Amino acid sequence: MITTNFLRDDVDFHKTFTPQEQYISKILELAKELYSGNKEEISKITGIPTGKTSGKVIPHIRYAKYFGLIDYVKEKTNFSLSLTPLGKIVFEEDKYLFEKNIKLMCHYNIADKTDGAPIWVFLYHALPFRFDEEISFEMVDKRKEDFFGRSDVKLDVVRKAYSDEFMRCTSLMTFDKGLVFVSQIAESQYNAVYAYLLLNTWEKYLPKEKEITVNKLIEDLAWGKRLGFQDDEMMLVLDELADEGYISLNKQLYPCTVIKMEESENLLNDLYRNLL
Repeated sequence: MITTNFLRDDVDFHKTFTPQEQYISKILELAKELYSGNKEEISKITGIPTGKTSGKVIPHIRYAKYFGLIDYVKEKTNFSLSLTPLGKIVFEEDKYLFEKNIKLMCHYNIADKTDGAPIWVFLYHALPFRFDEEISFEMVDKRKEDFFGRSDVKLDVVRKAYSDEFMRCTSLMTFDKGLVFVSQIAESQYNAVYAYLLLNTWEKYLPKEKEITVNKLIEDLAWGKRLGFQDDEMMLVLDELADEGYISLNKQLYPCTVIKMEESENLLNDLYRNLL
């Protein structure tokens, strides 16, 4: 079930700021130290600009949380930061967030249907689309207003993030005369990433099920959709993940079923293993 009663502060958390690698990296450094402080103190330590009513500190704390890299507890004006298991691996291997694999994981997590950022939730779970087909901005705006119950929710931050900022290397969305969700060809060097995201999402939403149909994987987990895989490409990826022992496929049944063979936490150390 998709939540639509978002708080205004959640919908507009980013203000006008797209995620920037150097600021996310600074937040990770503080989270590693289990730092606790207010936005002014965080700004002073990290150099991330902030002000009395706006600034980039809080948006980047929220981005890092939506990306699945940190957790935080807010008490009055203080943020107590900590790294997630994924955040720990990223900090150790790629704390400046250079690699495409972390961009894919950040994109995937911020589009989670219950814990993602509202505008990404709308795009991936409420806006009907077909890969590689343009959706007019008028249609997006109409659907967006219906979803949020307000007309002032903008796509500007998403457009900038995928056009010339943090997410551009993923090539997952383009914005020209309309919005296009771009289909992707899987890259075998990211198989551990694909497997980790599949298993982690499975454990979150279907924790008691060790075998699910492909239809359930598509409908309940939206795994391939968030990675830009059309159904045929998704099946090719599942075949490769089965060859590597992350899952098993039972193609004797229709629809085909997927059997879970690993726990996501066991894949964390593999996320950077095969990068070229």
